[in-house]
Amino acid sequence: MTNKINTTVDEMHVGKIAEILGVTDRRVRQIAADIGLAPVRRGVFELGPILRHELRRLEKAKNEPPTNPYREARANEIEQRTAERRGKLIPIQDFDAVTVNLLQIVREECERAYSKSDLPSNVKEKLRNELERILGKAERLKDALSQALKDGKDPAEVVVSS
Repeated sequence: MTNKINTTVDEMHVGKIAEILGVTDRRVRQIAADIGLAPVRRGVFELGPILRHELRRLEKAKNEPPTNPYREARANEIEQRTAERRGKLIPIQDFDAVTVNLLQIVREECERAYSKSDLPSNVKEKLRNELERILGKAERLKDALSQALKDGKDPAEVVVSS
Protein backbone atom coordinates (compact mmCIF):
# COMPACT_ATOMS: atom_id res chain seq x y z
CA MET A 1 0.00 0.00 0.00
CA THR A 2 1.46 3.35 -1.03
CA ASN A 3 0.88 6.69 0.66
CA LYS A 4 0.27 9.01 -2.26
CA ILE A 5 -1.00 12.49 -1.61
CA ASN A 6 -3.80 13.45 -3.91
CA THR A 7 -3.02 16.83 -5.49
CA THR A 8 -4.59 18.70 -8.33
CA VAL A 9 -2.73 20.69 -10.96
CA ASP A 10 -3.50 23.80 -8.90
CA GLU A 11 -1.68 22.31 -5.92
CA MET A 12 1.82 20.95 -6.12
CA HIS A 13 4.54 19.67 -3.82
CA VAL A 14 7.28 22.20 -3.10
CA GLY A 15 9.91 19.94 -4.73
CA LYS A 16 7.99 19.80 -8.00
CA ILE A 17 7.45 23.57 -8.04
CA ALA A 18 11.18 24.05 -7.40
CA GLU A 19 11.97 21.71 -10.29
CA ILE A 20 9.67 23.63 -12.63
CA LEU A 21 11.14 27.00 -11.64
CA GLY A 22 14.73 25.77 -11.52
CA VAL A 23 15.19 26.87 -7.92
CA THR A 24 15.56 25.16 -4.55
CA ASP A 25 12.75 24.00 -2.30
CA ARG A 26 13.85 26.66 0.16
CA ARG A 27 13.45 29.40 -2.49
CA VAL A 28 9.92 28.21 -3.24
CA ARG A 29 9.10 28.47 0.47
CA GLN A 30 10.62 31.98 0.50
CA ILE A 31 8.47 33.02 -2.44
CA ALA A 32 5.39 31.66 -0.71
CA ALA A 33 6.28 33.56 2.46
CA ASP A 34 6.97 36.75 0.46
CA ILE A 35 3.50 36.68 -1.05
CA GLY A 36 1.83 35.49 2.14
CA LEU A 37 0.84 32.11 0.75
CA ALA A 38 0.25 29.40 3.35
CA PRO A 39 0.71 25.73 2.39
CA VAL A 40 -2.43 23.82 1.50
CA ARG A 41 -0.94 20.83 3.29
CA ARG A 42 2.51 20.08 4.56
CA GLY A 43 4.91 20.74 1.64
CA VAL A 44 2.09 21.47 -0.84
CA PHE A 45 1.34 24.94 -2.19
CA GLU A 46 -1.00 26.47 -4.73
CA LEU A 47 0.95 26.67 -7.96
CA GLY A 48 -0.77 29.70 -9.56
CA PRO A 49 0.22 32.47 -7.10
CA ILE A 50 3.85 31.30 -6.99
CA LEU A 51 4.12 31.14 -10.78
CA ARG A 52 2.48 34.56 -11.19
CA HIS A 53 4.85 36.08 -8.65
CA GLU A 54 7.92 34.61 -10.36
CA LEU A 55 6.71 35.64 -13.83
CA ARG A 56 6.19 39.24 -12.62
CA ARG A 57 9.63 39.22 -11.01
CA LEU A 58 11.29 37.89 -14.17
CA GLU A 59 9.43 40.36 -16.37
CA LYS A 60 10.52 43.24 -14.13
CA ALA A 61 14.11 41.97 -14.11
CA LYS A 62 14.07 41.71 -17.91
CA ASN A 63 13.07 45.38 -18.26
CA GLU A 64 15.60 46.71 -15.74
CA PRO A 65 19.35 46.54 -16.08
CA PRO A 66 20.88 44.41 -13.35
CA THR A 67 22.25 46.53 -10.53
CA ASN A 68 24.43 45.58 -7.68
CA PRO A 69 25.20 48.57 -5.44
CA TYR A 70 28.19 46.82 -3.89
CA ARG A 71 29.67 46.02 -7.28
CA GLU A 72 29.05 49.57 -8.51
CA ALA A 73 30.64 51.10 -5.39
CA ARG A 74 33.64 48.82 -5.73
CA ALA A 75 33.99 49.69 -9.43
CA ASN A 76 33.88 53.42 -8.59
CA GLU A 77 36.49 52.95 -5.89
CA ILE A 78 38.78 51.05 -8.27
CA GLU A 79 38.29 53.71 -10.96
CA GLN A 80 39.16 56.48 -8.50
CA ARG A 81 42.27 54.69 -7.26
CA THR A 82 43.38 54.07 -10.84
CA ALA A 83 42.88 57.74 -11.70
CA GLU A 84 44.87 58.77 -8.61
CA ARG A 85 47.70 56.44 -9.61
CA ARG A 86 47.74 57.97 -13.08
CA GLY A 87 47.97 61.41 -11.53
CA LYS A 88 44.59 62.53 -12.76
CA LEU A 89 43.27 62.98 -9.24
CA ILE A 90 44.80 63.89 -5.96
CA PRO A 91 43.05 63.74 -2.60
CA ILE A 92 41.53 67.10 -1.64
CA GLN A 93 43.42 67.08 1.68
CA ASP A 94 46.72 66.79 -0.22
CA PHE A 95 45.72 69.66 -2.51
CA ASP A 96 44.87 71.84 0.51
CA ALA A 97 48.12 71.02 2.32
CA VAL A 98 50.33 71.68 -0.71
CA THR A 99 48.69 74.98 -1.60
CA VAL A 100 48.79 76.24 2.01
CA ASN A 101 52.51 75.39 2.17
CA LEU A 102 53.14 77.02 -1.19
CA LEU A 103 51.43 80.26 -0.17
CA GLN A 104 53.32 80.29 3.13
CA ILE A 105 56.66 79.85 1.33
CA VAL A 106 55.84 82.73 -1.06
CA ARG A 107 54.86 84.96 1.87
CA GLU A 108 58.06 84.12 3.83
CA GLU A 109 60.35 84.61 0.82
CA CYS A 110 58.81 87.99 0.02
CA GLU A 111 59.22 89.10 3.65
CA ARG A 112 62.87 88.02 3.51
CA ALA A 113 63.38 89.99 0.28
CA TYR A 114 61.76 93.09 1.82
CA SER A 115 63.96 92.96 4.87
CA LYS A 116 67.16 92.72 2.77
CA SER A 117 66.21 95.39 0.23
CA ASP A 118 67.35 99.01 0.27
CA LEU A 119 63.95 100.29 -0.82
CA PRO A 120 62.39 103.15 1.11
CA SER A 121 59.98 102.00 3.82
CA ASN A 122 56.91 103.50 2.08
CA VAL A 123 57.70 101.47 -1.09
CA LYS A 124 58.24 98.31 1.00
CA GLU A 125 54.89 98.89 2.68
CA LYS A 126 53.11 99.33 -0.66
CA LEU A 127 54.73 96.14 -1.98
CA ARG A 128 53.82 94.26 1.22
CA ASN A 129 50.16 95.41 0.97
CA GLU A 130 50.00 94.40 -2.70
CA LEU A 131 51.50 91.00 -1.92
CA GLU A 132 48.97 90.45 0.90
CA ARG A 133 46.16 91.32 -1.50
CA ILE A 134 47.49 88.86 -4.09
CA LEU A 135 48.07 86.11 -1.52
CA GLY A 136 44.63 86.69 -0.03
CA LYS A 137 43.09 86.23 -3.46
CA ALA A 138 45.19 83.07 -3.95
CA GLU A 139 43.92 81.69 -0.61
CA ARG A 140 40.30 82.44 -1.57
CA LEU A 141 40.90 80.69 -4.89
CA LYS A 142 42.37 77.66 -3.09
CA ASP A 143 39.32 77.53 -0.78
CA ALA A 144 36.93 77.86 -3.74
CA LEU A 145 38.76 75.13 -5.67
CA SER A 146 38.69 72.84 -2.63
CA GLN A 147 34.96 73.37 -2.21
CA ALA A 148 34.31 72.79 -5.92
CA LEU A 149 36.25 69.52 -5.77
CA LYS A 150 34.36 68.40 -2.65
CA ASP A 151 31.04 69.23 -4.34
CA GLY A 152 32.04 67.38 -7.53
CA LYS A 153 31.99 70.55 -9.64
CA ASP A 154 34.41 71.47 -12.42
CA PRO A 155 37.32 73.40 -10.87
CA ALA A 156 37.94 75.16 -14.21
CA GLU A 157 34.69 77.09 -13.68
CA VAL A 158 35.79 78.56 -10.32
CA VAL A 159 36.04 82.36 -10.35
CA VAL A 160 37.31 84.48 -7.47
CA SER A 161 36.71 88.22 -7.50
CA SER A 162 39.32 90.74 -6.44
